[in-house]
Amino acid sequence: MRKIRISCVGDSNTDGWPGELNYTPYTEYLQKKLGSSYKVMNYGKFNTTVTFSMDDPFIYNEVYRKALSSKPDIVTIMLGSNDCKDYNWNAHGRDFKKDFVSLVDIFAKLATEPRIVLCTPPPILPDNYYKLNSGIMENNVAPAIRETAEEKGLELIDVNRTISQMDDLALFDKDRLHLNKKGHETVSDIIYPYIIKNGD
Repeated sequence: MRKIRISCVGDSNTDGWPGELNYTPYTEYLQKKLGSSYKVMNYGKFNTTVTFSMDDPFIYNEVYRKALSSKPDIVTIMLGSNDCKDYNWNAHGRDFKKDFVSLVDIFAKLATEPRIVLCTPPPILPDNYYKLNSGIMENNVAPAIRETAEEKGLELIDVNRTISQMDDLALFDKDRLHLNKKGHETVSDIIYPYIIKNGD
């Protein structure tokens, strides 16, 4: 039987952060939950941004090119955290939504005509080690992703709001930014019912 192919696009909170934290990414937990009829593929790359003119755009990364050739039936996109660096946002934040829409459209136009599922990124906690701005996430990035989903009639998994409502700091590493093991398991728990509920 042909497997349903899911390509998960994202940054360090998708790839599992390959540095000293080295957590099992949520994609692996999602694979276990979905079972053998699905193939969950991880196309996360740490430090990458949505916005094309920022310091490390996802579209200029080899992982992006691999995602485009992955022949997905479903694409989840959970990007935007690194756009919240003050120097990135102050210089290029005005382009975030435009570039996010362009990125979404690129995946939507793949030959496989995949189902596109937008995900807001996890919250950014104040005073995080990498100095990402929590206000930019809450007031700009997450709302722009929600607006894009509504305007384009796409599915939205509001990871940001769901985790915020949990108010659970135990989901994050000591750097107050990256998900830990419990955090990755939680994100897989959030995504799983949307994939199952809406079919393939």
